Amino acid sequence: MTRNLIRTALAVASTLASLSPQAADLNARDFFAAPVGTNLGVLYLPATRADSFHGPADTTGKADLRVNAMAYRQVFFSDLCGTLCTPQFIVPFVDTDARLPGAAGRSRQSGFGDPQVGGTLFFINQPQSRTYSGLLTLITLPVGEYHSREPGVSPGANRWGATFVYNYTQGLGEKWVLEANLEAQFYATNDDYLGSDLKQDPLYRLQAFASYDFTPSTYGVLRLHPQHLRRPAADPGRWRRTAHRRPTHRRHPPALHPGRIRAGPLAGFAQPTDVQPVAQCRHRQRFRRHRRPVAPGPRVLTPVRGSPSMHSHTPALSDTAPSARQPLGLLAAIVLFAAITPAVLLMAPAIAAQLASQWQLSPTQIGDLFSAELGAMSLATLPAIWWLKHLDWRRAALCSAVLFIAANLLSMLVHDYWLLLVARFCSALAGGSLMIICLVSAAASPNPSRAYGFWVMGQLVLGAIGLSLLPLLFEHFGLGACYLILALLMVLCLPLARCFPVGAEQSLDAATPAPPISWFKAGLGILGILTFYISLSGVWTFIGAIGSQAGLSAQASGDILAIATLMGIVGALCATLFGDRLPGSGLLWLGYGLMAGSVLVLYGQPQLARFALAALVFKFTWTFILPLVLARMAQMDRSGRLMNASNLVISVGLAIGPALAGRLIESSGGFHSLLLAGAALTLLSLALVLGCRPTRS
Repeated sequence: MTRNLIRTALAVASTLASLSPQAADLNARDFFAAPVGTNLGVLYLPATRADSFHGPADTTGKADLRVNAMAYRQVFFSDLCGTLCTPQFIVPFVDTDARLPGAAGRSRQSGFGDPQVGGTLFFINQPQSRTYSGLLTLITLPVGEYHSREPGVSPGANRWGATFVYNYTQGLGEKWVLEANLEAQFYATNDDYLGSDLKQDPLYRLQAFASYDFTPSTYGVLRLHPQHLRRPAADPGRWRRTAHRRPTHRRHPPALHPGRIRAGPLAGFAQPTDVQPVAQCRHRQRFRRHRRPVAPGPRVLTPVRGSPSMHSHTPALSDTAPSARQPLGLLAAIVLFAAITPAVLLMAPAIAAQLASQWQLSPTQIGDLFSAELGAMSLATLPAIWWLKHLDWRRAALCSAVLFIAANLLSMLVHDYWLLLVARFCSALAGGSLMIICLVSAAASPNPSRAYGFWVMGQLVLGAIGLSLLPLLFEHFGLGACYLILALLMVLCLPLARCFPVGAEQSLDAATPAPPISWFKAGLGILGILTFYISLSGVWTFIGAIGSQAGLSAQASGDILAIATLMGIVGALCATLFGDRLPGSGLLWLGYGLMAGSVLVLYGQPQLARFALAALVFKFTWTFILPLVLARMAQMDRSGRLMNASNLVISVGLAIGPALAGRLIESSGGFHSLLLAGAALTLLSLALVLGCRPTRS
């Protein structure tokens, strides 16, 4: 029988993913599910007060902000989707009273904000082990009250919005719970913003939690929330709060109308359902001037940046784009193509199990199949030596993508092992060519370390999602579902092929000229990548066996390694945020040192805490170091030749590492030799990478 549970709570007591992930900071254990049939009503009553603005724009010293909001949220826990899902809606009401910095009078508006509809689809729902995974989707409907002359205090935003949050929650032992949330926000255009169009780039962020049960009803939380800072172009300033209870309003970015108005931190309240610190993401605004004249009004010059502590969603703006801004289309192409092409290798455990059960393949046949894929991706390097110089990269990407689609569709249809082997070889050959294009395009981009960070993160995210979803899909549709999904994903990405550079000459024209290549230093860099991959693949292949020998259960070891994948995503994200802001050599010393230390922590008979620490740090540093190393290689050669060689070296290192590790284990009768060799190779890789620093021109 359906249980109806209606309860009222303050925002600070929310047990769901906060009002709108579009913005509000998520809480720990937000994705703990209720039983099917539960109906939950929540009333949020947030308030925000700020009476001091620090910046040259507030010439009178009278700027202040007062926001009172209320939002009702209704959630239905249902199995209508074939698995647990939570259809829901949110209706906000906002009252905003503000004096803009530098303005003579006050502005006040109140009314209903933009409602949101959507829900969470759970991929994993295992209350016994406290394991959950789900995708929360919310669509913002632009039907709230909106005043085009006063967008800074309007309850509505006059634009559509979409928010996606992917969560993975994993209980660890009896008291710990670890969580990671990946969030993306997308916005349509507000075509009536002070006589102009307001556009905003997508926003992305990650939040992670570690919570510990002190009692059955009380737990404490540690929160990881990487922030991405950007200095505004002019007139910096910030608000200071005097009283703050969880804000649930969102301020939309100010319109930067040429020669007329620069609205500041109070620009536009959309609805009391999304709030996000200003410093978390980088934004870009684009405005087109309408033919109709702008309504007359006072010139207001206010800062374009709020304070992170204010939790005001006021993105930093500049009317001039940074010279080294990453082209969004190119970045999307690099991340998506590079995530899809090696997906079979990233999801190998689930696919190998299905090959054994559905096709009745022997371990040798399964091993040969994956070896063929890895070998084909490596062999793609050889023809690329020629076509990188002579062919249009966009056409090469398109042809490779079409071959990848055809090979995966063939893999779905065949029933003979040898035909499957040929199809997988062709798919991997096409995927390897696409991977090379992604690597060389990232090398030629304005910010290689950022591009490589997203390159790694995209692969990890898709691999984690695939490992979560494939067992369910295999149960209902069989092995062909995996290959069909890969083909469909590649079809969706085909339009992005035109975002790649035409070739090396165009890339070099668009980027900062690289210094002359020192082939000795290039060789050091290639050897550094090789030793790095030999070390990490050797240790990671046998890390589960190390835990088993130490007496850890297969369940505990598997849970830790699953969580380590999330730490890998965090490592790649940190590389994108800090790779171009802090000294590269210092970051390499830090990353390599932690990686070598984590390998040595496994020495002996590590208990659960030591094993978990080593696995998490190892995976974090692995994905943190790799973008920095590839970016250093890109500084030496933006033509793509070194990146093409790196693709071959990565595959060779992945193949050598497990083979060398197995022989060390057999010869020594344990894991001591492997761990010492892994730490030594890690430090050798550090020395080689530091030695390949390009000469300054």
